[in-house]
Amino acid sequence: MSEASKGFIAGNWFKLFIVAVVVILLAIYFYREYRLDDCLDSTNEIASRLWDEKCSSDKKAPRCDLNPFIANDINKMRDAQIDQCFRRYSLK
Repeated sequence: MSEASKGFIAGNWFKLFIVAVVVILLAIYFYREYRLDDCLDSTNEIASRLWDEKCSSDKKAPRCDLNPFIANDINKMRDAQIDQCFRRYSLK
């Protein structure tokens, strides 16, 4: 390492440290946001697949009108999983 670069680091170590901390915090924030979005997408995909499987087992077209009890069960499962996603990945 040259004397000029040693002098720069020695003179600005605190600013460099602050920049490094900010970069790390931003990376953590965006990673958690990515994971939250992924979890929510997965939850919606699973609920939609369960709905379509139930329609298929009843010999109906996908996205059919299900019995309210079955529809409520699927929606409750989806809502519980969404809450789990927010508890796990949200910073709020």
